[in-house]
Amino acid sequence: MDEYQQSILAAFVSHSLPDRIVVIQSDGEIIWLNSAWKAFAQENQASTSTTSVGANYLEVLKHAADSGSEMAGHVLDGITGVITGSQENFQFEYPCHSSNAKSWFLMWAGPLESSEEQSFLITHRDITNQKIAEFALEDARKNLDALVSERTQALQENEALLQSIFDNVPVGLLIKNANHVIERVNKTYLSWYGATEEDLIGNRSDSVENFQSFQDTAIMNAQEQQVLDLGTNTHRLVEREFADGAVHSVFITKFPVHDQSGRITRVGSVSIDWTDEIEAKESLSRSENRLRYLLEIAPEAIVAVDGDHKIQLFNKGAERIFGYQAGDIIGQSMNVLIPHRLRKSHSAHVDKFVQSTDPYLFMDQRTEISGLRKDGTEFPAAASVSQMNFEGEQMFLVLLIDMTERKEAREALRTAVEEADKANKAKSEFLAAMSHDLRTPLNAILGFAEIITHQIFGPIEKKYQEYAQDISSSGEHLLSLVDKILDLTAIEMGKENLQKETLNVPAIIADCRNIIRFRADERNIDLRIEVPNDGLTAFADLRSLKQILLNLLSNAIKFSPEGSRVALVAKEAGPTVSFSVIDQGAGIPESDLSWITDPFARGDRDPYKAKDSWGLGLAIVTSLVDLNDGEFSIQSTPGKGTTVSVSFPKHDGTRKGTN
Repeated sequence: MDEYQQSILAAFVSHSLPDRIVVIQSDGEIIWLNSAWKAFAQENQASTSTTSVGANYLEVLKHAADSGSEMAGHVLDGITGVITGSQENFQFEYPCHSSNAKSWFLMWAGPLESSEEQSFLITHRDITNQKIAEFALEDARKNLDALVSERTQALQENEALLQSIFDNVPVGLLIKNANHVIERVNKTYLSWYGATEEDLIGNRSDSVENFQSFQDTAIMNAQEQQVLDLGTNTHRLVEREFADGAVHSVFITKFPVHDQSGRITRVGSVSIDWTDEIEAKESLSRSENRLRYLLEIAPEAIVAVDGDHKIQLFNKGAERIFGYQAGDIIGQSMNVLIPHRLRKSHSAHVDKFVQSTDPYLFMDQRTEISGLRKDGTEFPAAASVSQMNFEGEQMFLVLLIDMTERKEAREALRTAVEEADKANKAKSEFLAAMSHDLRTPLNAILGFAEIITHQIFGPIEKKYQEYAQDISSSGEHLLSLVDKILDLTAIEMGKENLQKETLNVPAIIADCRNIIRFRADERNIDLRIEVPNDGLTAFADLRSLKQILLNLLSNAIKFSPEGSRVALVAKEAGPTVSFSVIDQGAGIPESDLSWITDPFARGDRDPYKAKDSWGLGLAIVTSLVDLNDGEFSIQSTPGKGTTVSVSFPKHDGTRKGTN
């Protein structure tokens, strides 16, 4: 092929290539271009004069660079470098987008080695598909990186979660390899035994000093080998001393750990502290035994009945009361323990109780109930029924007491009280009759003694006159005793006629003072009266109040040493008015205060009853105070004196009691 034919073939090939090709001289003048270059210039709306043969390509680039195109300046510098020989070739990748599509091109510039004159080849190759593939690959890589990052983060989070669960689960966890060497251990296990990871990881349990006994580790290693050989779990309960010094009950399970191929490569160990559970179970067992023992020794009948009224529990107390043995009656109807005549009403009571919300029912609240013994005899009883739901089944618990002995005791007590009331009434009637019978001869004796004392029928010897005075004094004392007995019996028999009214306290005290002052003067007693105001009132019977105050003042004067002081103090105390008689006598021991108001309970140890007294004054006082809805109290200090106080309502409507 000659040179002409070669040129024709080269031109044909150049024009057939999709690359945009142009050849320039060293001064930048275009000396050749292919058809793809022309089409490319037209697509980008370039001027024909600047993109045809003879145009200067470097000036076109320079003009664009001067207009602000950084890319044109960069291309100008690169081509200039090739022309000047400062660089072998120039390669530049750039985008060329239109409104319709996005395109990318790869520009290449280099010298034409075979040209006679020095010239340079410039090509623009469309690399859009390559760039799209690169972008797609980059997006895929980014997506893959994001997915890997996401999966890695999730894996790390899961790993952290599993590690947290592994460390903090309230059981001890261990993982050992096939040689019994510890590879992992959780914090719970370490805290139990006061160990660190450095103490255990990388070591066998039997090589850790003071960790486990030789016998314990031998059993443990044998179980772990069994897990490795057979792939089955093993269990055992051991006693282990923890770091706190206490011995704990630990339940240990050994299990196989498989690798990805399914081979058993490790042994896992789960240790559970069962100490609390075992202690709770033992405590529950002890409680059940105690309850069972209490049920057995309880004297009352305790019977448990199911929803069909069948007996399910029958304790020793029930056996004793009803006469049945538990084995003979469990499973039978509750009706066998109820008399035939009461079974219908009992069933109605239970049905009503079931429909109510009450947790228990007292069967003997409205009427007396009876039980039926095995021998057919009935007995009075008191019973309560409680209902409960036990494991989804309705149950009734009956607590029954045999009231036979209590009923007999109540009847005996009632009879004794009636007999005592009769005897007391007879005593009171006898004392009243005797006292009335004594008054007639006593009045005659006193009358004759007064005649003799005043020598009505003529003078007598002085000695006889003294005897007559003694007779008169003794008779007066005996008559006073008879009057007190009559007062006391009248009160006990309820014959004391009271006329309660609002009384003027200062006036009553003045009357009592006028009556008693002569006795005080005889013994040189300083009698003091303290009344706060003239308007003080008390609601009581006039005669009773006077008798109370006179008795108290008489006692105080009688048992006070000559030259001492006795005071009567009246004052308001809330809704009541109180009267206190205060003396400076010998006082009363505290042990004697409990019986000092009993009638006839006199003795030398009681200075208020030992001197010329039958011990009726305070008994009458307390009885009259109670009849008038008042209150009585006494305080005394031996060697210093005694204070006796009574109080009454200021107005009608306030009820008090005797202390």
